[in-house]
Amino acid sequence: MLVAIGLIFALGEGLIRSRPSAGPAAPVTAPTPLLVPEPMEPPARAVLEAFFEAPDLTAKAKLVRDGARVRPLMEDYYNRQQHPLPTMSRVSKGHPARSEANPLVLFEVESFGGVRYPVAVIWDGRRFVVDWESMSVYGTMKWSEFLESRPSAVQTLRVFLQAAVESDAPPNMPAGAAAFRVSHRDDPEFLIAFANPDVAALLQPLVENRKAPMTLEMSWKPSPAGKGLVPVIDRMVATRWSR
Repeated sequence: MLVAIGLIFALGEGLIRSRPSAGPAAPVTAPTPLLVPEPMEPPARAVLEAFFEAPDLTAKAKLVRDGARVRPLMEDYYNRQQHPLPTMSRVSKGHPARSEANPLVLFEVESFGGVRYPVAVIWDGRRFVVDWESMSVYGTMKWSEFLESRPSAVQTLRVFLQAAVESDAPPNMPAGAAAFRVSHRDDPEFLIAFANPDVAALLQPLVENRKAPMTLEMSWKPSPAGKGLVPVIDRMVATRWSR
């Protein structure tokens, strides 16, 4: 009996000693990017249609670009800001294009209410996804509310930016500051906003002889003339409506 027990311990010890030591963990490799389908329009259109047909935000968020980051923005936009879920009664033929390194297909969608707006469906390296931020022109506050409530807290807004003409600039503007015309897709009117010299230097080359879509941080601050509040461009977030 003692011999048998000794053999068992000896074998067990041998098994323990012969077990290979743990080596370095195998490196985690990123998924290999897939080739962009050709032609691009059919699969991009299928994703676009699936997005509009999706019954709720959970389903829609699975079809948008950078869904984990964008999902809270969607909830804010549709729930707190009470925008209706988008509809699509008609869609144009898709036009292939590029946004920096990303191939995309640009569609024009018409809602059941007759409103038309562009929607980009972008290839993210693995699949086509809807560029929701650009499609919705998402802002942390409704444009109409930004104009009416004049918040001192900085808001992120997707707007059109133009250089102001000489007559737009009010008296007593600080030295080096610049005035710009800012408008929103949902409002044909523009307002005059101001930027300090550092921000103005970034913006002016981007709006020379053009009306540029841009993502900005804006707020309302006391007027340099000492009367009321004026809209101020605090920072340029992106030179487009996507990030």
